[in-house]
Amino acid sequence: MKIGKVYNNNVVLAEAEDASEIIVMGKGIGFQKRTGDAIDKSLIEKTFVIQENDSADQLKAIYQDLPQEESDAIFKIIQEAETRLNHSFQANVYLTLADHIHYAIQRTKEGISLTNPLAFEVKKFYRREYYILVSPSMKNRYPITVSTPICSILHNGSSWEKFSRRLRTPSCWNR
Repeated sequence: MKIGKVYNNNVVLAEAEDASEIIVMGKGIGFQKRTGDAIDKSLIEKTFVIQENDSADQLKAIYQDLPQEESDAIFKIIQEAETRLNHSFQANVYLTLADHIHYAIQRTKEGISLTNPLAFEVKKFYRREYYILVSPSMKNRYPITVSTPICSILHNGSSWEKFSRRLRTPSCWNR
């Protein structure tokens, strides 16, 4: 597997053995790498196959312009969430978090403060997701205005897969 384009330290466009394009994510996978370099397979955390009308195309477009600090924040949040929630997230969570974190950082730099009327409810009902964001292991602890939507994204990302699995396998078949 060879690098086709480095988007940032954690995201690269790669050419698979069958010559198809894939997006490969992993901590440091693109660090000091250039087009044509081999990919260290031990660093791969996620792989997205690019297909027509797929979220991998959107992922490619977003991560291409995403600043490194934002990409690092997304990876840290998802890595922590996957560990604590014992769940693997799909590409749509990476997209949604990238969009949310980018604009949250932009608003903070511009001095724009938003309030979220659901902050108390999200903190109460999505407790596991909330504590991921305020835990000591997170380098940047997120204020409630930023963490509320992130909690919702993490909760929806993990519960949708469980829900869709239930849709595919009716409970009467499990008896």
